Amino acid sequence: MVQILVDVAAAPAVYGRRARLSKAGARRLRCACLAILLLAPAAPPLRAAEDQRPLIGEIAIEGNETFADGQLKALMRTQEPRFLQFSGQPRFVRDWLHSDLTTLAVHYRRAGFPEVSVSSFREEDLRYDSERQRLDITVRIEEGKRRYLRALRISPSLGEAERELRRRLVLQPGQPFDPEAPAMDHFRILRTLQEQGYFAAHVEHVTQVLASPAYARRDSVDLEYRIDTGPPARLAAVTLEGLSLDEELALRELTVRVGEPLRLDQILKSKQNLLDSGYFRSIDYRLEAVDASAGPRLPAAEEALRLVWICRERKMAALETGVGLGSVDGLRVLGGWSHRNLLDRGQRVALQANLAFNEDRNGRFGLGFEHESLDWRFLDIVRLRARLGLLLFREVDYESESGAFSLETRALRLSATRRVDAHTVLSVREQFDFLYQRRIADLALEPVPSYNTRSLGLVLDRDSRDHFFSPQAGGHSWLSYELAGGLQGGDHDFQRLQLSLTQHRRLPREAVGAARLMVGGVWPYGESRRRSLIGVPADGVPFQERFYCGGGATVRGYDENSLGPRIDPLATDLSAEVPGQSLPDYVLGGRYLLVANLEWRLPLPLFGRQELGSVLFIDGGGAWEDLRDIAGSRALPWQPGDRTDTRRVFYGLGGGLRYLTPLAVLRVDFGLPLQSLDDRAGRWHFSLGHTF
Repeated sequence: MVQILVDVAAAPAVYGRRARLSKAGARRLRCACLAILLLAPAAPPLRAAEDQRPLIGEIAIEGNETFADGQLKALMRTQEPRFLQFSGQPRFVRDWLHSDLTTLAVHYRRAGFPEVSVSSFREEDLRYDSERQRLDITVRIEEGKRRYLRALRISPSLGEAERELRRRLVLQPGQPFDPEAPAMDHFRILRTLQEQGYFAAHVEHVTQVLASPAYARRDSVDLEYRIDTGPPARLAAVTLEGLSLDEELALRELTVRVGEPLRLDQILKSKQNLLDSGYFRSIDYRLEAVDASAGPRLPAAEEALRLVWICRERKMAALETGVGLGSVDGLRVLGGWSHRNLLDRGQRVALQANLAFNEDRNGRFGLGFEHESLDWRFLDIVRLRARLGLLLFREVDYESESGAFSLETRALRLSATRRVDAHTVLSVREQFDFLYQRRIADLALEPVPSYNTRSLGLVLDRDSRDHFFSPQAGGHSWLSYELAGGLQGGDHDFQRLQLSLTQHRRLPREAVGAARLMVGGVWPYGESRRRSLIGVPADGVPFQERFYCGGGATVRGYDENSLGPRIDPLATDLSAEVPGQSLPDYVLGGRYLLVANLEWRLPLPLFGRQELGSVLFIDGGGAWEDLRDIAGSRALPWQPGDRTDTRRVFYGLGGGLRYLTPLAVLRVDFGLPLQSLDDRAGRWHFSLGHTF
């Protein structure tokens, strides 16, 4: 403190002398400094500090009786050399070891060991092996007594609400006593009370340790939460800060009303509705106590609160453009325009065009896909908390998944979307498709007439991932059902069901485990089972409604959409794959789909870049025309079979790299097929985003 006072007192004198320098003197001083810098000999480069640190040898942990060595070493930043070491041998860093000792001590305290002692800096704990030129480390642990929670009391009793509250608490009787758990449960109790409308609630906890004899290895703890609920809250006023839009557009998204009881779940649901409207980049809120006499008349026993929303708006109009290159879509160019509040009526409109250029099966490069769309959200059904939208699009696939047809689709879709909770969205849509298809000109076959499909679809989507681009926890699951034809009319009658389950979990060493299971089926009914249409497979399910498997998005190591039954496009009826020694070049697509993926994602901090990651994966799946084709003899990769048999379950494994950018994840994978359909040993897959 003395040194700081001296420096501050001397500063005016220094500034005063500097102010009295003439301009010529200042120029001469700058020239002299520049000459010194230019003429001074270059200092020899310093050797990197980490090169002087000893290599780490073995890490031994002594005194640990409750946790295994592997569990404790996984918590440490100081690591032993691994069998596969890509980023150089680990070196000893004293600060890291200090941090590791603290981490181990915290881990033990949370497991109920308040008297634990962790040390590793005695002379005999750090031993340098001159022969191997490595430093061996010993970590000594004295666990002490373990404490368990004997009883948990809540006073005063909350009646039926107490049973639900106890289920939410982390710390339960009979468990090891974590001294930090009461503070965490303190906030869970407050949140539960706020959900019931008690925002003025106060909670405190009291612990009592019941000491056991010295020879015993455990102590008991009694825990009591003392709760003062305070008065229930009512909403006296609503204020919007940072809003330039019409207030009605924001107020209609709120599920809270002035004069009604106020609860936390209503506030959080209103916040989610505001974010879903698309007008705001972020939404926050605060609660303020107000004079009850200044607002609507409220009961004397209730607390009057003002709800203040802090809004950060998005730009209402935007232009977007982009160029991408991938193994699935080839060279893709897109552009679009959108407006979030058209004509100040709360309507959203978006125009988009998407073109893809790639090589066809004959090796010719050109336009392979185009898509133009108009998306218009024109009505909010406020009481149902649903949004009504209209989508018009035109899509041309110059060489569809089957490879035998070019498809042009013109569609109109009317949809209603409702958010069920913070993670779940329910969508209902009615769609009219007008399909124009033709045989590829190289086949010199007759043209195929056009058809229309009218379908009703239902989608339930739940997304609990912690990050959209690079999740480390949570999952994304969706279930869709589509009913086409029947009373709706159209040329096709079928039902289509599809389920996708995805889960992510954190693993030791900052790794992430990711898994996906995807199944689907489509079944024709009615007239589609009895009549035969030109250009439609004999089972009545059109090409664009079938399932295709293989490639960078499903089973890596194989060409895109190459797995499943094949067809001969020269045949008059398009049905199951053609028997013979050679494999047909055209894909029929399956009525049933099964895909399973498992990934192990690891950070790869090369060259100091934390955005780089690696992945090891194994994929399996296929597409089938009939469930009877999924036989046990075709399920395992090591079972012998004909190379041309495409009704097997196909497997691929390999690895890849990921690079996380602010906008997306760049993905490069190399997959090895375990049941090759040709002589290629593997395939590269590159695209944007994780596989799932």
